[in-house]
Amino acid sequence: MTEKEYWQRHMRSLAADGPFLIRAEDGFVYTYQDFFGGVQAMAEQVRAVRARQLMACMENSPALCMLYFACAMENKEIIPLDPQKSPAEIERIRACHPDAELVGAEPDCALKKALQQAAQPGKPAGRPLEELFAQTDFEKPYLITYTSGSTGLPKGVVHSLRSLIASALSFGELLGYAQGDIFYHAMPMTYMAGILNTIFLPFLFGCRIVLGRRFSVMEAVPFWKRVAEYRVNCFWMAPAMLRMLLTVDRQRSGRDALAGRKITFSVGTAPLDARLREDFEQAYGIRLYQSYGLSETLFLTSQCAAGPARDHSVGRLLNGVEMKRLPDGEASFRVPWMFLGYWNGGRPLCRPPEWYDTGDLIDGTPEQLIVCGRKKDLIIKGGLNINPNDIEQCLQSVFGIAQCVVLGVSRRGDEQIVCWTAGAETAGLERSALNAAIEQRLGRKYRLDALVNLPELPRNLNGKIDKPRLRQEWEMTHP
Repeated sequence: MTEKEYWQRHMRSLAADGPFLIRAEDGFVYTYQDFFGGVQAMAEQVRAVRARQLMACMENSPALCMLYFACAMENKEIIPLDPQKSPAEIERIRACHPDAELVGAEPDCALKKALQQAAQPGKPAGRPLEELFAQTDFEKPYLITYTSGSTGLPKGVVHSLRSLIASALSFGELLGYAQGDIFYHAMPMTYMAGILNTIFLPFLFGCRIVLGRRFSVMEAVPFWKRVAEYRVNCFWMAPAMLRMLLTVDRQRSGRDALAGRKITFSVGTAPLDARLREDFEQAYGIRLYQSYGLSETLFLTSQCAAGPARDHSVGRLLNGVEMKRLPDGEASFRVPWMFLGYWNGGRPLCRPPEWYDTGDLIDGTPEQLIVCGRKKDLIIKGGLNINPNDIEQCLQSVFGIAQCVVLGVSRRGDEQIVCWTAGAETAGLERSALNAAIEQRLGRKYRLDALVNLPELPRNLNGKIDKPRLRQEWEMTHP
């Protein structure tokens, strides 16, 4: 069965009066009829736009969720743009799509207001659900995403609707999602994790979505109350979100909120350190399923219930994923849902390679893959290739340092090893004590040249440590 056939069969199976989307802040329930009535009304607005691309600069909302489906109906390309990006970065991305119709960047955007009005519940059902996507081209470019924290010229990754469906189905089958499961959507809806992971994935498996605002401290406070109220059992979160929940939930109310249900709690977008995993699992009595994927290849691996209970890998390869390890340790993958290419200003897309070299260093087996760090982060000192991840793992295991990052920085023509740490457990630790443990486990070449303790490590919107910022600030203060 092709992805298009699966989608159409799924649309035929939907009960028009069944619940689909729930607004977390007030509990309003959109049935499939409500939701796709809004999608059809929105599609009329999208159809009237002459441009083939819509650039949506909008926060999490039912309207933005519907817009993804309306663009699929009308064979439009959608370019989600994070409204919290800097004005300069927004302008750089807009310049790459001069003919795109911009939705939402200006407060008085007429099209945004029209789309929001179309998204209001109470719209007539219109055509039967199974007919809505009859004219959709599942193979053409559909989604163009820009990764956070990019420097220089932005790079847009182009995917078809078919590739999103294929990747979601392979991932969902491994995790065992089923009709009746309830997802909590807390990811920014303009990034892949907030589109593929928490919209299309639950939709394709007949799950409900509890739609929250972009996750923040303010959203973390009522989080477990909402989980209990809506009986949420499926989650997709970044490690930074887990850390925030542990910080605000001092009474551990989340344990009661999760009790009595089968919980599927996935973690991705950034590495999950061993200490954070242990703290979170013990606090809430659940298992975390770490996953691994890229914007270009989408889902690649995940842990699952059938895997080892205490395992710090990123899990096993999904069905359909092939992997090879290059001589320098870099991972290369071949997937049936490979991206179509990078956006290049309207010129024909360059066909991507059959095998995509990730830049990530790997170890382990296809059943228990371990991501050791980034190839570009390798430190070359005294002719020796030093993987900073080895140092980070040493510090985490010996001293229990949950937040640390090691980078190589150039100073006066010499490569130095600098470590940044954060957290209460780092108070009073001196570089000499860390180096003694590092030397004993890894050797003298791995010793730190500098140690910096911060109140908190800077992170980008996807929860990843902002390494370029750390390196830049260090070079500015240590010329």
